[in-house]
Amino acid sequence: MIAGQVENAVIEHLEAASAANVLGYVLKEVDSLPTDVDANFAAYIRKMPAAWTVWTGWRMLDDLGDGETKVELRFNLVVGASSQRNERAQRHGVEGEVGAYQLALDLPSLIMGQTFGLPISEISIGDCSSLFSPGTQAQLKASLFGIAFSCQAELARFAPYPLVNPAVGRFETFSIGWDIPPHLGEADLGQTITLEQDD
Repeated sequence: MIAGQVENAVIEHLEAASAANVLGYVLKEVDSLPTDVDANFAAYIRKMPAAWTVWTGWRMLDDLGDGETKVELRFNLVVGASSQRNERAQRHGVEGEVGAYQLALDLPSLIMGQTFGLPISEISIGDCSSLFSPGTQAQLKASLFGIAFSCQAELARFAPYPLVNPAVGRFETFSIGWDIPPHLGEADLGQTITLEQDD
């Protein structure tokens, strides 16, 4: 599925940029957004600074005919930074610690305009918004932002599959086996019936 390919390409690109110190800081985790992130948020805070991606669906753009459709694939890039110092450190960062604001600016700039060699249009960046209220962020000691990004792709139907029914011979006879209770004694438990056939 093209959506999974785009998501994997974004993850690999951000991992490579982090490993090459392109950003000037290292991301502790880059991955597909975990389904248990809400239930186990404390564990994920320890993995920050981090980035996660998730496909959120598509928007129909055009029917191209012949079973092909152009769609806009939609994704979210979630970035997060934590600090035990204060809210300002979580957002702005301090010496030796990157803040969520910087992540929200840097990481989208690494993927915008990219196609990663896939059959998609260049990635465009959408809205960015905070994922928690200031009070919740202060309680969690973390700051997170969600950045929307999208690209266009064409979806094609599967090629028609030739369904071939097996040849069926002439139905001339069939046998019946009767289930007779033992107390009725011996009996002829089988019967063969021959059907009349049209010439």
